[in-house]
Amino acid sequence: MDVLQAIRERRSIRRFTAEPLDRAVVEEIVAQALWAPTSCNRQMWRFIIVDRETLHARLSKSAGYVAGIDPAVAVFVCCDPRYNPEHHAIVQGAAAGVQNMLLAAHSMGLGGLWMCGYGNEEAIKKELRIPEFYTILCAVAF
Repeated sequence: MDVLQAIRERRSIRRFTAEPLDRAVVEEIVAQALWAPTSCNRQMWRFIIVDRETLHARLSKSAGYVAGIDPAVAVFVCCDPRYNPEHHAIVQGAAAGVQNMLLAAHSMGLGGLWMCGYGNEEAIKKELRIPEFYTILCAVAF
């Protein structure tokens, strides 16, 4: 798919099918985030992949909206804000990574949704064992 076409045609999808996503497909989507530009090539992000079953079993209360739209997979995008906080370098790089994931999913015929309102950050971090110093920037549903 032509990149300009993908940019113009990609849309946020809020209704998902019950079909599971193959792990290799999810890994390929997330791998595309690694090609995004980052400040000083630091790549100080973490992508926590949560499947539908785990989302419902462990995060239905703390990430209720994410669980409620019932995606096959949710990717929680985290970063370490201690590097260059005055210029938000890590946030910018992670956002570019999210865009890459959404465009990759679209090119594969899959829907995605960038969710800044993902739920209770502290509860999610505790449940997923995300270190305290990380910030959850968003969740991306596929």
